[in-house]
Amino acid sequence: MVSIKKHWMHPKLERIEIEEDGFCGTLFKPPGDGPWPAIIDISGTGGGLHEHKGSMLASEGFVVLCVAFFQYKNLRPIKWLKRQSFTTDRLGIQGVSYGATIVILLATRYPQINAVVAINGPHISTDYFNVRENKELLPQAILAVDLFYFINNIFASDKAIQHAKFDDEAEIPWNRIHPDTSFRFVASLDDLVSPSVFSTRYMLKCLKEVGREVEVQFVSGGHIVEPPYFPHHDVVFAKFQGCCCGYGGEAILHGTSQEISWERTIKFFRRKLGPSAKMPDWNRLSCIDVKSNL
Repeated sequence: MVSIKKHWMHPKLERIEIEEDGFCGTLFKPPGDGPWPAIIDISGTGGGLHEHKGSMLASEGFVVLCVAFFQYKNLRPIKWLKRQSFTTDRLGIQGVSYGATIVILLATRYPQINAVVAINGPHISTDYFNVRENKELLPQAILAVDLFYFINNIFASDKAIQHAKFDDEAEIPWNRIHPDTSFRFVASLDDLVSPSVFSTRYMLKCLKEVGREVEVQFVSGGHIVEPPYFPHHDVVFAKFQGCCCGYGGEAILHGTSQEISWERTIKFFRRKLGPSAKMPDWNRLSCIDVKSNL
């Protein structure tokens, strides 16, 4: 029998748990003194601290700070990263699902953000979640709850978000985004959580109207587009919703899309943030012969 192991994190990376300045997170840092461009990675409504995308981004030579789903107040992770001697003055941010909407909102408030990668995020903040800034509830769109539906007892919400009603106050203030901030959208064609194709086209139009640079990639797949070789999840029990949610996608097409989109994301960050650290080559796969007694 042969056991194959996949190594996600470069062995030379430093993994540092951060708990200071009012926030918690995990920092992944290339070896040496730098300075290198930095990226903040956040997840969606599942909450918690997820490190897999951050460790793989850092393995490409970036400084990456993974933080849990957080509120806006002061956004201490940005200030903390900017103070470090091993980071440059260029900063990127990446979010998936509702985390993608959050990183776009952050770009309207923090000119320090130079590059944004948003993966399958809604084009608007809805009353499905309460998002507060300095303890004040942000204006929200009203979900079309009558358009929630089920496929084989699996919950889907894309139509309810697409047809959510909102006024000008709830619109993302696109004109407040710094002219130097560039965007990359990844939108899945078979997303059952968010109307990703509709939302991406809507946001592309809004950003073009205010003269911001945008890169768009439509991919075959479901809601959560991970780095390469992570498993495809077409159905997930969502703690927030309390039921099984349909994420969509077909395993082979979704896996191929993860490979292609990840490579383009790395190129986007390098183009917009500057060269990353040159990491020593390393074995990402290892095979171990395991003797069987059978």
